[in-house]
Amino acid sequence: MKAKITNRSGWLILFLILNLCISIHLFSQEQKQEYDAIKHEVSVTRLLIPLFAYDSRGNPVFDLKKEDLRLFIDGKVVEIRDLNLMQFEYSQEITKKIKEKRDRTAQLQDRLIFLVVDTMFNSVYGIRRAKKICKQLIESDSSGIQYVIMENSLFGGLKLLGGPETDKKKLKKFLKKIHMLPDTTTTAWSRNPSITQSTEASARWQKKERDGKIEKERIKYFCEFLASLKYSLQTISQPKMILLISEGIPELLFYEANPSVTKHAFVDTALLDQIKKAVKAINAGGGILYAVYSGRTNLAISHKSGDSSSSGKGEQIAIEDGDFTVDDANIPIVDGSGIESLKALALGTGGRFFDDVTERMVKEIHKSTAAYYELAYSPGTVAHSVMRINIKCNRKGVKIDFPSRLESNINYIDMKKIQKKVVALNVVLKRNLNWTLAKEKTKKAQFLLPDQHKDKRVQRIQVKIPEEMNGRSVDIFLIRFDKDLQNPHITMKSRRVADLETIDIKQKETDKDKPLYFVIIEPVSTSCIYNKIDL
Repeated sequence: MKAKITNRSGWLILFLILNLCISIHLFSQEQKQEYDAIKHEVSVTRLLIPLFAYDSRGNPVFDLKKEDLRLFIDGKVVEIRDLNLMQFEYSQEITKKIKEKRDRTAQLQDRLIFLVVDTMFNSVYGIRRAKKICKQLIESDSSGIQYVIMENSLFGGLKLLGGPETDKKKLKKFLKKIHMLPDTTTTAWSRNPSITQSTEASARWQKKERDGKIEKERIKYFCEFLASLKYSLQTISQPKMILLISEGIPELLFYEANPSVTKHAFVDTALLDQIKKAVKAINAGGGILYAVYSGRTNLAISHKSGDSSSSGKGEQIAIEDGDFTVDDANIPIVDGSGIESLKALALGTGGRFFDDVTERMVKEIHKSTAAYYELAYSPGTVAHSVMRINIKCNRKGVKIDFPSRLESNINYIDMKKIQKKVVALNVVLKRNLNWTLAKEKTKKAQFLLPDQHKDKRVQRIQVKIPEEMNGRSVDIFLIRFDKDLQNPHITMKSRRVADLETIDIKQKETDKDKPLYFVIIEPVSTSCIYNKIDL
């Protein structure tokens, strides 16, 4: 029963982050009711780093100990407090050939996988193959993984199509919602940079350059949409990973001019910075991104002939695993390919890149993400707002995937508006914040119904404010759900409150029978009161 509550909470938080258009139509009717006041006493005692462990053959390693690892924060060695294995249920097909013994005392957890299909840089072929890969991942899973199906599109942003869900029939229905056609027709300039210096080519160049500027703008949106997962990931405490399925951003778009026409072309660092921002945002949410190339295999194979790529073995770039960061990303020109951009995203977050045949790749993804650990350490004096993470494994043949960056606990008063809304939603759903350790105290009070507002569409309530909030500036949230606690809509206002605070709530006919809550938070002490308003 507890797992179901967590799933619903995760879905609601995800939906909140992906739908940034906040409704302002919140209403109530006259009635009396009690409410609980919650005080959050926040103290940061430890931070958690998620990691996956597997051997050189891609099999999960279940007996890793903290003595096998060395943790570096911003280049300094830090003591590891705990290393806990989170046990999943696995299919016999995956585990029957694995010799490692699993720890029977491991905690049982449901893991969550975000399947993100890109329609911004995928071709028609890429979208079809992406849907096929998703379908095979779902069909081959017998461990009850929760999947979230998403689409990254130019016009809809990072759109939630369904989930979290374990029912395979429902998941396949969600996959059918993905657009079969890409957002725009990809230009010849972006897919085929081999333009000669002939007169005809020069005449075509101006139009292609204009097309290229539009394509570069899409890179910005592509990265910003992926980065928007950050706050959602922060509030999901269960094991999670992101699987991006795309043909990637064509390498030529990262250059300020076409090298086939201009002798000296430089990399557009502003576009690389967009990828770096997306990587850092995903890491800040405690997530790891795995990228799957959905383009034509002959292009991937020809790309492997160079010295910077191999199949999904974690050795795609010619440097040691664990030493690569997104700052090391280099985008070479490879005839129309987007492989290197996918590598920069995946390896930059601490994940992996896959371009192998579908059947082998699907099996490898399941195996390499089967052994999930949470490493705990005390930040102490090395804690910064953003910390660079590196973990070395002393055991030969064992590889680990982990976030390359970690964001330390952030005080409520320093949060952005969207983060504060997530906090309010967590309070209503009675979930602890994932980035803090909070002790909760409750007390009872009342809100009153004064005289009817002159506008019949408006209901007015008066909330009794605790002494510690009286005279202080607070954040006031109104949260309305659709039926069955679906689709939360939140409004937020900040103002100074007295001992009795008046809140006006608007209501439409369509809002009847929809659950409505108020949340009031004092930013400095993080004292909080909330209650459901039954209409």
